[in-house]
Amino acid sequence: MNVPTIDENPSADYLLWIGCTSALDKRGHSVAKSLARVLKRANVDFAVLGQKETCTGDPARRLGNEYLYQNMANQTIATLKAHKVRKIITLCPHCFNVMKNEYPHLEGDFDVIHYSKFVDELISNGKLTAIGEIKENVSYHDSCYLGRQNNIYEEPRNVASSIPGLNLLEMNKNREKGFFLWRWWRPCLARRESRNEN
Repeated sequence: MNVPTIDENPSADYLLWIGCTSALDKRGHSVAKSLARVLKRANVDFAVLGQKETCTGDPARRLGNEYLYQNMANQTIATLKAHKVRKIITLCPHCFNVMKNEYPHLEGDFDVIHYSKFVDELISNGKLTAIGEIKENVSYHDSCYLGRQNNIYEEPRNVASSIPGLNLLEMNKNREKGFFLWRWWRPCLARRESRNEN
């Protein structure tokens, strides 16, 4: 797939931020490639950083290493500013949250949008339509950093609902009451937080 880098398309309207999961996880690769195909189909002028993209620092901050977070965030902000990036589409909810809500405290002011919201806007504006039917029952898990932290609940559902034949089924615990995945990683915290969550 031919996706231009920021060096090849320095005046791109959008930078597609791939993120660690999509860059390093085999399943994540397919998400990034699929989104790139969607953006191309909708004639979105975009580029990626390629080898210049580094971690946003979000994992370091979530694990309590503020020093490492600030170093990584400042490095990313400097790279984005050096390429005069203004608009960023993110794949990862964590990257979205940190770039949108936390980078401004480090003078990293960018127009950041999560891809689910961006694709929903493309569909709403008639720039993107389904090319086929998918007869499947699906459900959508509300990410904490997309949902609870940034109140993005409807846009991913709108995108799924726009696909002919797709039957969107809601989980018992959804939206604000969705399952908190951090418990899978930190079982000791799950017991302490169980009174407050779900």
